[in-house]
Amino acid sequence: MRTPERKRNGRWQIRYLDAHHKIRYATFGTKREAEAALIEKRAALVAGVDPGRKVRFSELAQEWTDSHLAHGLRPSSVKDYKQALKRLAGNFGQREVRVITAGDLEKYRNALVLTVVAERSARFEAVISCTRAKQIEHQTEADKALLTREAAIRTQIQRGGIRAAAKVIGTARTLWKFAVSRGYAARNIAQDVKKPSAPAAIHDGVIDENIFTPAEVERLIAHTDRAHRCAVRFLFMTGMRLGELGGLRWNDVDWASSRIIVRRQRSAIDGEMTAPKTRAGTRWIDLPAGLITELKGHRLVTQGEYVFPIDERNWRTRVWHPALRRAGLRSIRIHDARHTHASLLIGSGADIVAVSRRLGHANPSITLTTYSHAFARRDTAPLGEQLAAFMRKETVGCDLVAAEPSTAAEIHSDGNIYNKFNELLVAREGIEPPTRGFSVRCSTN
Repeated sequence: MRTPERKRNGRWQIRYLDAHHKIRYATFGTKREAEAALIEKRAALVAGVDPGRKVRFSELAQEWTDSHLAHGLRPSSVKDYKQALKRLAGNFGQREVRVITAGDLEKYRNALVLTVVAERSARFEAVISCTRAKQIEHQTEADKALLTREAAIRTQIQRGGIRAAAKVIGTARTLWKFAVSRGYAARNIAQDVKKPSAPAAIHDGVIDENIFTPAEVERLIAHTDRAHRCAVRFLFMTGMRLGELGGLRWNDVDWASSRIIVRRQRSAIDGEMTAPKTRAGTRWIDLPAGLITELKGHRLVTQGEYVFPIDERNWRTRVWHPALRRAGLRSIRIHDARHTHASLLIGSGADIVAVSRRLGHANPSITLTTYSHAFARRDTAPLGEQLAAFMRKETVGCDLVAAEPSTAAEIHSDGNIYNKFNELLVAREGIEPPTRGFSVRCSTN
């Protein structure tokens, strides 16, 4: 790359090599602009970026979509990526990828949180205002449930805006990583942008409020349509996801050992069967005797190869929420049955590793992070009492004895009795010689 040259028309020209070693030219009005551009071209070439190619964000998004989005991703992941790409393209569509900064992404992140919350709040206000305007005698059970959950819904709307912005930043990181690999950007600027997180006030109690007690679980099952009671009980007693429940076949049931194996799930987007998301998702789940008996009765009235031939896209509106309203219970998500299952297991004192394996988590740390609130309700003794009880149990049949009397004491010339046992209990100056002190004589020796 040469220094800028002044042309006859008074403009300044730079000459540089692109990533393909082709000579390119660019002209500027002043020498300062030409020198700055030349430095930028040199830095881009050193970083592996083609200084002669200008890639717009819309082009980057389309190239990434063609090469990655349709290969090996779940339908739900494809849906989330498309929604995030649509939002990003609406803001950065025609801008060059190289000129977009981390500050630009941060500004868009903050604006997106406010935009999503405002849009969802406006829709909710229209619904809640119409409900409040009704006479009390004309309010349905759904209207009363909506009024009762107004505060919880507003909290969910706040969390929804934060969650949408976090997904957009996650997608941006993937896009810029792809841009760096293709030589369109010098570095991944999205890595410098922090994902938004909900304040503690929004997080506190969200899972706790959606966990049913055993009495509430039985009440919900009693008010569920008879054809779907076994499915609802399965959700609470196994911790399976609804998609995993929809993918369960009769040949996945091991009647001899009272277990089922989870090895596929039905997509909520297109209804297709896919493998579990992780290797840990393929797992065995043991069933209690009562659930096995109920499952056998369900087998007699069910046709086809699937244990629960349900469609997640309409099951929640036709079965789940009507049952909650008839039972007079607060509205929770279907996935909260899984949270209830895990929380009740942990509260009963179950081993965290066994719970993690039953839920299909990749490692127990996920279970610990998600259900840390459940440990506070465990009916366990204080740790000091647990240690004391363990030591008492381990020392049954063992006696603590001192050294033999014949060697423990001797008479000095002055008539005083010198006790070696006392010597062992009193600190002396200098280096203390090694000694056993107390010796443990056990009945097993």
